[in-house]
Amino acid sequence: MTSSHYATPKWWKEAVVYQVYPASFKSSKPPSQADGWGDLLYKSPQIDMGYDISDYKEIDPRYGTMADVDLLIEALHKHNMKLMMDLVVTHTSDQHGWFIESARSKHTLEQSWYVWYLREVEAGHLKLPEFDTVMQFWLSRGVSGFRMDVINLISKDPSFPDAPVVDPSCQFQPGKRFYTNGPRFHEFMHGIYEHVLSRYETITVGETAHVSDISEIIKTCHDQARSVSRYVDDSDKFRARGGKLLALLESTLGGTLYLYQGQGIGMQNFSADWNPDARELLQKKARDHARTPMQWSDEPNAGFAASNVTPWMRVNDDFGTVHVKAQMGCESQDLSVWQYWQLALRNRRTFKDVFVYGDYQDVDLDNEQIYTYLRTGAQTKRKWLVVMNWTGENLAWKIPGSLEVDWMAPSSLQRSIAVGDEATIRLQAWEGVMMCCK
Repeated sequence: MTSSHYATPKWWKEAVVYQVYPASFKSSKPPSQADGWGDLLYKSPQIDMGYDISDYKEIDPRYGTMADVDLLIEALHKHNMKLMMDLVVTHTSDQHGWFIESARSKHTLEQSWYVWYLREVEAGHLKLPEFDTVMQFWLSRGVSGFRMDVINLISKDPSFPDAPVVDPSCQFQPGKRFYTNGPRFHEFMHGIYEHVLSRYETITVGETAHVSDISEIIKTCHDQARSVSRYVDDSDKFRARGGKLLALLESTLGGTLYLYQGQGIGMQNFSADWNPDARELLQKKARDHARTPMQWSDEPNAGFAASNVTPWMRVNDDFGTVHVKAQMGCESQDLSVWQYWQLALRNRRTFKDVFVYGDYQDVDLDNEQIYTYLRTGAQTKRKWLVVMNWTGENLAWKIPGSLEVDWMAPSSLQRSIAVGDEATIRLQAWEGVMMCCK
């Protein structure tokens, strides 16, 4: 059942987090300039796609100025939107002033902010850099939260022990136990919360490497292959169906909803023809799939950049038919992926007592083809049954006798599904439906 803590209303529980990967979202550069830059907005030499930050309180000139960010925050607030920043606290650029001072002498304040191989620094003497002031700087400017990059790598073993040999045939052995979830991880996190986050109404999410989170149903971000290719069927026949089925799933499950750019139009992995030598697993999971330019239109470069510019990364071959402009203007009765996402998000807001704060119960758990669950409102006790066909075949499913269907919403294919004999419903391939029950 839903705990009272989980059912307590908070803005970030109801929010939809839309992640933008700046390098591939939309170029506003003059046509004479080449497009190829990093992921984060902070000032950086761009050796590591912007994750090598040289100044946390400055915007990289490739993206604009601090005044531009202030205007962005102001505009977002006018539309009842908020800005969440990516924050890398486990490493910096070697051009950051902190690193330069740490490297200069063993006797500087900053020397204990980095782990040095040839220096004897006791684990208890290692300190976090001045991230308190960095976070306060951005929160005071109107930022509403942070995504903290590989945050569980922040505590490391400074004695540099050798990793045990688990594969004698390999030159190097896995050593993640010495730099992941270290002994001071919770201490550092409590410090950040106590000194900064507890004083603001923020959303903060941590990316945790080498950790399996069973509550994370669908991974969608710049480090994961496209969800429509990983979880459903991205063929021309079923790509749109699969994209809408994922929208139904994510919009009716609990937890803060994260939507990655391109997911809302069903962008898929690039073709295996791009790299015919790649292994099948790499083709399915490589993160470069998520970094192809956003497909805005059927214009050259998918509207991402001017036609006389070569984008930093190749545009997916299907941009002529899969793009924002076509999906926003779709007049077919069968909604586009983008249009269905709008409907799904409206339903989530309308019935937030159920889908955001409500209880979750598996139904027909042993069925490996149809995924079904019951959501019950925390306050209203309204019940919604969600039934989804995760195969490329048409299937029938029997509604349990303990549930009585009050009314049924149109399916993800915008069909009206009738309850047949013996309380049976029939779903087409990659089709889902939600129904209000008594």
